[in-house]
Amino acid sequence: MESLIRNAGGTSRAECTHRTPGRRLSLVAFFSAVLLTACTSPGAAPPAAAETGSQVEGTAQLGSLPGTIQGIEPEAQSHVPPYADGNGNLYRIVEEFGSPEPNHNTPRMMKSGDGGSTWVEVDEVNRPTDNDLEGSWLLQAGTALVYVYTDGGTVSYSTFNTSDAATNPDRWETTDERGITGLSAGSQQWTCAARTSDGRVWVFFSDTLVGSNKQLSFIRRDSAGSWTTKTRISSDTDSFAGATCVVDPVTDVTHVFYHDYANKQVLYRSLTAAGALSAATRIDTTGTNTANRDYNAVTNPIVYTTDGSSVVTAMYASASGARAVSITDGVVGTEQVVDTAAPLISAANSDKNTGNDGPAMQLAVHGSTVHALWAAESTGDVWHSSRPHGGAWTAPERLVDSGPGHVSWLYANVFTLDGGQVLGYTYDVGPHLDDAGDIRYNHVPL
Repeated sequence: MESLIRNAGGTSRAECTHRTPGRRLSLVAFFSAVLLTACTSPGAAPPAAAETGSQVEGTAQLGSLPGTIQGIEPEAQSHVPPYADGNGNLYRIVEEFGSPEPNHNTPRMMKSGDGGSTWVEVDEVNRPTDNDLEGSWLLQAGTALVYVYTDGGTVSYSTFNTSDAATNPDRWETTDERGITGLSAGSQQWTCAARTSDGRVWVFFSDTLVGSNKQLSFIRRDSAGSWTTKTRISSDTDSFAGATCVVDPVTDVTHVFYHDYANKQVLYRSLTAAGALSAATRIDTTGTNTANRDYNAVTNPIVYTTDGSSVVTAMYASASGARAVSITDGVVGTEQVVDTAAPLISAANSDKNTGNDGPAMQLAVHGSTVHALWAAESTGDVWHSSRPHGGAWTAPERLVDSGPGHVSWLYANVFTLDGGQVLGYTYDVGPHLDDAGDIRYNHVPL
């Protein structure tokens, strides 16, 4: 039952991970629980004795999971997590490839009606035709999924109705609405979206290069086909990568994070519903990871309200491992250590060296508890830690043993499934060829 692998710090050890097919039951789960208590965690103290191993991929209570999702990932690590609708169906956007046809590399909406075990495409005939998904952001708004993406030259907007929609369920509703065209953003592109309570959508995106300097701008969609002109948040001499954002549903303030890779730091700004943009504030104190290409460093932020205060948390690849910062009512807190070992950043994934242009990291929130997932540089495995409001991050636990490969893309979300809250996550196991994928779904009961 033991397999010899490296921990995230790079040393060899006997890891207490096994893969249990189908529904082989409690005895295996019990031994998994006993063994995991002896496991060390990446760059941290050994896990507490209370840990049971129930979160490790392949244990009996996960049944036929992990499920496989056919498709390929949008290139840049962005935010395309699984979502659940009111009928308990799961949805996840992927990119099409495999059967050459006009406008291939287009978005595919994948659906699971059995808790993530099997996935099929929904409404292929009305699939958006704008293709080449470089940066992507998927949001849930009631019975609709809002999808914003860029191919580097165009920022495109589409919506999909989930099965609980009153009209046109399981259908693409709006497709190929273009917020801006004619960009020239270079080889690495990002976009993120934040939807306010009145239905307007802020979109941050990679703007046209100035020389070799990467630029970031934003626009707003006010209604169907109605977009504002762009506003740049960078100057000609800046070199900004990324752009991740989240809206506070209580205040309608949008919180934006991006990587100033020239200066190796993470910057933060807030944007009011009326469009007032704050000055930039540096949130890291240790500097960002010194990868040898111009990668993004910061993952999707999350927001929650507790004791009357708004708390926004972002996680990033620092020069000293995975770090996070929380911003409470606009006040930037101290840097938090999630893990001292380096996260995996844009590992080579194909014959064309296709990578995710950033760290394989993701945040999700359950009430006022923040969940962090990340892939370790040393092994390519996926690890998990959580932090209750005002508390400390738990000792990392491994969720996925990537075997001889590595997890290149990673997305997570908290939702209700079969009457209970779960942390659902998807991950792509590489390396594999360009325009190929090995995307899997799993979840952890909360």
